[in-house]
Amino acid sequence: MSGMFDQYQKIELPDDFIVSTVLPIFERYPLSAGGIDFIGAVFEALARRAEKDNRIGQFFTPETAVIATVRLVSPLPTDTVLDPACGTGRFLIHAMDSMLDAAKATQSQTKEEVEHDIRRQRLLGTDIDPWVATIAKMNMYLHGDGKSNIKPANGLALSASDIFAPRVPARAHGEIDIALTNPPLGDVNFHEVAAELARSGLLGKMKAAPGAVGYEAEIAAKANVWTNERLRVVPHICLEAAKAEIYTQRVAMWQGKLVEALTIGDKKKARHAQRYLDAAAAGLADVKGAIAAGKLTYAPSGSNAKGGALFLSAILDYLKKVRNPGAPEEWKGGVAGIIVDEAVLNTQAYADARIFIRDNYFIKAVISLPRNAFEFLARTTAKTSIVVLTRKPDTDVTQREPIFFAKADTIGYTSTGVDSENDLPAIADAFGLWRDAAPSAYAGTVVDAVKLKAAVTQVPSMGGMVSMYHLNKSSPGERLDFAYHRMLELINAMPDQVLLSSILDPVLRIPDDTLVDAQVLIYEYAWVRSTDGRVRPKGPQDLKYEARDLREIKKGDILVSGIDAVRGAIGVVQEDCDGLVVSKEFLVFRVKAEKESSVDAEYLVRILRSPKMRAILEGSITGVSNRTRLESPAELLKVPISPLPSIEEQKKLSQKVRDAFKAQDEATQVFAAIDDMLSANTGNG
Repeated sequence: MSGMFDQYQKIELPDDFIVSTVLPIFERYPLSAGGIDFIGAVFEALARRAEKDNRIGQFFTPETAVIATVRLVSPLPTDTVLDPACGTGRFLIHAMDSMLDAAKATQSQTKEEVEHDIRRQRLLGTDIDPWVATIAKMNMYLHGDGKSNIKPANGLALSASDIFAPRVPARAHGEIDIALTNPPLGDVNFHEVAAELARSGLLGKMKAAPGAVGYEAEIAAKANVWTNERLRVVPHICLEAAKAEIYTQRVAMWQGKLVEALTIGDKKKARHAQRYLDAAAAGLADVKGAIAAGKLTYAPSGSNAKGGALFLSAILDYLKKVRNPGAPEEWKGGVAGIIVDEAVLNTQAYADARIFIRDNYFIKAVISLPRNAFEFLARTTAKTSIVVLTRKPDTDVTQREPIFFAKADTIGYTSTGVDSENDLPAIADAFGLWRDAAPSAYAGTVVDAVKLKAAVTQVPSMGGMVSMYHLNKSSPGERLDFAYHRMLELINAMPDQVLLSSILDPVLRIPDDTLVDAQVLIYEYAWVRSTDGRVRPKGPQDLKYEARDLREIKKGDILVSGIDAVRGAIGVVQEDCDGLVVSKEFLVFRVKAEKESSVDAEYLVRILRSPKMRAILEGSITGVSNRTRLESPAELLKVPISPLPSIEEQKKLSQKVRDAFKAQDEATQVFAAIDDMLSANTGNG
């Protein structure tokens, strides 16, 4: 027996189906060859067909990203590795392969004994879906064992029970060297997780019986205590402090009413005010007493948060404080390699989460993945990054080394399938060199980032894909995504700067005298192409927009696509689009009247479409998980550019652009004529 399935576990698959369909498929292939996880790929394809991934948040990870993450954390043969949201076990499989490749004999063990320990003791995994956990066990078994410690469990709660008993460690708390995972990219209801733990008795014995008065209140109280202790990334409100604030306001209000009543001599109102003032003062005294005695209760702010943020909080409990005693301070602790939704890294809603990360981890690397990284496998365009962290010994230690930022434009997958290009191996090589150079980059307590970046440039083709950034001590909630820090790097490299707000005015709405009946909404529309930045007529459209959401454009206006600006959808309106309208997805700007003699709109558009300006634009507006969008004209107007050359130089370049567009139109007409001729000849033949 393989020991793959638990005793008496019911497997609802007919034998004839297994014999006739499943086994013949597996027998055709060497399932462990070439580093490819065939079983995982088959399972994930089936799950996609069933749309299981969309319902329960199982976003399957591209194998190239898994391999890169394992390389970034570099597990040792002696490490205990955990994936708390293991899915089909891909992170664990590649971690196992990496650890086995590095295995060698020690003073106390032969190489074979080391390899045996890796397979049977060093790999831990959980998945909340029992079926998926079973698939992971099978997958691990087919790839060389390692299936012994795969359990169905919620990966957020591995400190609450001896889930891995009788193995060592029985529970994950403070025992993990490396955590590798791609947790759910969407929101997770952590309150339900905590409540279920309380109902199961894992948070302590319940006083009230199920269904009895006070049972649900006790569940909620225990759940709040657990989330405050174990999910500290979630902001929690001290209920006593909140009550103290309310009582303080009441005391002030009734004191005012009492003074007012005494001033006018109204004894009845004075007695009324005094009674309520005394009650408020007594309540304030009670709650202050509780605060002074440390009798505090906390409640989380909300009940949902991104899976990446929650798992980073839980993983902190799992990691060892010291994994490698001989390493430099920022590399001693347990290591986390995690793929997170970039909303955690860049939105204002997760500023507190970033403070938590900086307080508790040294941030070693942030690797930006392309927007379509998960589109083929998981049907989501959520923007993600690989984040590498090491646990701090305590929150008072300040990070001194810069963060290694890198951007992968392609990872071997497109939105429709597999691609031959993959930037991740070069990035992993560069990070390895950077990590090796870090200990020698110190000059006292100061780290020489130039020396670190010099090590990275040894990797061919890195170019602008890598950036180093020292954390801003005065801005603990600052953004941690690549685009933002690349933007800062580019702006800081500008010797002189001019804000677009000093050059452009926004066109806020269509003129009132051109509005038609809001129920008709048939206009001649225009749009701007991202490929060349040309504004083109779109023809009459019957679109469901309120008239007030439309913009009328004029010759010389600058048209910007709010959706595709970072892809170059910025252009100048020409004669053929004068007087047309655009939908609310577009932003319209005009050169300020006082700047018309010194600014050429076509030249300005070419500047905004340049790769560097598009990178600056992306860094200034990235702020949501599944899109990069200009939400308002103000976001563009705050962007700086270098001072413009003379108007004569601007017009020379603009004329070249217009000549190129004219040649393009003429070529299009020629090709159309050739097509017509060929069609006619074919018809006569």
